[in-house]
Amino acid sequence: MNTDGCLSIHSYRCCLFQTHAVLRQAWLENIRPVLVVNKIDRLISELKLSPSEAHTHLLQLLEQVNAVMAHLITGDILKKSSEKTVSKISTPFLTQ
Repeated sequence: MNTDGCLSIHSYRCCLFQTHAVLRQAWLENIRPVLVVNKIDRLISELKLSPSEAHTHLLQLLEQVNAVMAHLITGDILKKSSEKTVSKISTPFLTQ
């Protein structure tokens, strides 16, 4: 059964180790993460980014989260593939 989980990240930070850990745990528990980008106003008020720079920063943040998810998915696919290969190798051939 799939359930959803909310992951809130601050817009003015990069994808931190804690974000990686939460995404990994959600993946292991088969929970679909819902990403909430928080404190977007700080990009302009504190970091003094232009709208174009803020947009680029948010795109980079989303790319970082997508890269973490791609790493998890790829690792899972490779693990399943190697398990199939090992089971084929360890299964004796039947002869008649």
